Amino acid sequence: MYGQNQWGTEDQGWISWFINRIIHKKRIRIFGNGKQIRDILHVDDLSRLIFMIMIHKKKCSGEAFNIGGGKSNQISLIGLIKRLEKILKIKSKITFHKERYGDQKKFVNELKKIKKYSNWEPKITIESGLKRYLSWFIENKI
Repeated sequence: MYGQNQWGTEDQGWISWFINRIIHKKRIRIFGNGKQIRDILHVDDLSRLIFMIMIHKKKCSGEAFNIGGGKSNQISLIGLIKRLEKILKIKSKITFHKERYGDQKKFVNELKKIKKYSNWEPKITIESGLKRYLSWFIENKI
């Protein structure tokens, strides 16, 4: 998940971390080859999901759901960095390090169940979500 009010670290909130490092022209450490795939979910989509679950609370009650950006919002670490560089018009500094033990090569949530129960799916694309977040980030960075 990413979006406004997130100030990430290298291990948590990595989109925010990448943005901060690129803007300040600091090195980004990538463990492994950077081709690890993740799905990303904008906070506004998550907020909409919470609202949808409240509307469908009887149907959703007692159920467990996998939540994320799903297949349409999957991106590699390197792919994300390249998109950020393009939007920001800044070249990043990347160093590659040994892959961390247990790091997943691909993690993408399957969203069929939550869509069935609440009629929710992410609407914010990677491109528009990153642009929203970057605008907020630059405006609010201390």
